[in-house]
Amino acid sequence: MVYQPVVDLASGRVVGAEALARWTDERGSEVPPDVFIPLAEERGFVGEITRLALRQVLRDLGELLRGDSGFQVRVNVTAWDLAEAGFVPMLDAALDQAEVPAECVTIEIAETSTACHDKAIETIRRLRASGHRVHIDDFGTGYSSLAYLQDLSVDATKIDKVFTQAIGTGSVAVSIVPQILAMAEALDLEIVVEGIETEEQAQYFASTDRRIRAQGWLFGRPMPAGKFLEMLAEGRENAPAFVLAVFSAA
Repeated sequence: MVYQPVVDLASGRVVGAEALARWTDERGSEVPPDVFIPLAEERGFVGEITRLALRQVLRDLGELLRGDSGFQVRVNVTAWDLAEAGFVPMLDAALDQAEVPAECVTIEIAETSTACHDKAIETIRRLRASGHRVHIDDFGTGYSSLAYLQDLSVDATKIDKVFTQAIGTGSVAVSIVPQILAMAEALDLEIVVEGIETEEQAQYFASTDRRIRAQGWLFGRPMPAGKFLEMLAEGRENAPAFVLAVFSAA
């Protein structure tokens, strides 16, 4: 597992991290998640990867999560997890054993994973009842509509990097961003923007009147737990200078 910082865009302070699974094969080559996760879904063992990832996150960041209720780690789950009756009980049991509050673990669900609408709604309801926050990942790339998101009753939307990276390029995709922001505002959803790599992209979202959280190479690449915890400790010890340090972390 590696961890990418999530920052509050107004202050530049790290407020969380996204946990990301990585796989290096026997030849030393990195296999990307968009290869091994679909393969695991096809072969029927993606739930094992989710359980393994959760256990590793709780080992890596458990002490931090137990001592800082304001910090949130975001864990990705799949459509298979949403449909699996044992998923929420497994999650609850793992957190109880680690003594980590549910509100410190945010569940990220790919927009396309909610295609099984009724089941997704039920699982999201159970997750939120347990205390988790639920985010829709890759927002704008799948089934988005005002009514659809209202039915799902999530806490936040995560704007896909394809829209972020269009900023400053003249791409037609940029024109969609204000619509996404307006949709999120209409539903009173928090906004997380992924894929921020340039100051121009950061300033575009910082100039809005919404509280936005963001991640991307501008703030820090995914890193092993030890390095992430060191970066976090340095930032807290050196605040407010850390605000500037974050923007040069890439």
